[in-house]
Amino acid sequence: MDISLAGVLRTTSRSESSNSFFNRFIHRKLYFVEFWLRFDTALECQQHEELKADNISIHTTPTLCTPWAVEKQASILYTHKVFRIFQDEVVAARDHCSVLGAIQQDAVKYVTVSDGSTRDRVVQWCTLNIFGSCSCKLFEKIGIPCRHIIMVLRGEKIYELPSSYILKRWETRCKREIVHDDEGNLLEEKPEDADEVEKRKKINCGYSKQDRRFDSKSKEFKRSHGFLGFKCAEHK
Repeated sequence: MDISLAGVLRTTSRSESSNSFFNRFIHRKLYFVEFWLRFDTALECQQHEELKADNISIHTTPTLCTPWAVEKQASILYTHKVFRIFQDEVVAARDHCSVLGAIQQDAVKYVTVSDGSTRDRVVQWCTLNIFGSCSCKLFEKIGIPCRHIIMVLRGEKIYELPSSYILKRWETRCKREIVHDDEGNLLEEKPEDADEVEKRKKINCGYSKQDRRFDSKSKEFKRSHGFLGFKCAEHK
């Protein structure tokens, strides 16, 4: 049985990229406390880079390559990084893909699409739920519709992505819906449930005395050793 990963797990290249990033901060000869502090700093730098990328995605608009409505829709919904991947699929659908034929069986249409490679792809399109699955499995792998599905959508006179193809984790404003401030409120929103806010406050204040003592010692260790005063750019 096929199980959709939709970008939750990726290839080893992502793991190698993460290793390369953290290797700028840590090495095998560090003491445990120093390792923990350096790792914490690496996470802060990583979050800072993510916030910069999110800010760019929210406040800027990428350049479009086609007049297709689906590309414009994706440029608004997706982060810039995800949009560039989807844009490549849109351009490939326009320049290299063509529908070779279709067979209707009850509510399912089997559409054969050529993309200029040696292997044709088959999209199983269900007319009931307006959803198709392609034999290339790109959507199941990374959660982005492939060029073959885009061609089938156009053939069905659907010029924008149906909601079933839009994963919330790839949207520009995804993080804004789950980030809370110190009071337990959703950022840029008012709390809707006072009981829920109170629960969040208790969770945030739920550190044990031992944890507090460890945090205090960690801060003292940072000040005494001074190795956290560098900027992330110095490690590039």
